[in-house]
Amino acid sequence: MADARIAAVKAGLKLTPDQEKLWPPGETAGRDFTKLRTDRANARMQARQSGEAQAAKPDPVARLGERADRMAATAAALKKIADAADPLYKTLDEGQKRRL
Repeated sequence: MADARIAAVKAGLKLTPDQEKLWPPGETAGRDFTKLRTDRANARMQARQSGEAQAAKPDPVARLGERADRMAATAAALKKIADAADPLYKTLDEGQKRRL
């Protein structure tokens, strides 16, 4: 699904040859973020299926720490997308920005 979405965004932008050169870093960062989210969802699903989720509930402070770690990883991945996409975004015309 992510591949189709990425391809649709790229096709919709109708990038110029110079813009095409700036596309790969943003695409890679976006794919890395998608993988992070998919891996987390799969881990939750496996934990539920194996009964781990119910058996091993950490205390509230440990859960808070785990949540903070996940949020930090998400923030780092989003920052990577922003940094990678910035050079391309700066070259987009108003129509491309609107479509994005």
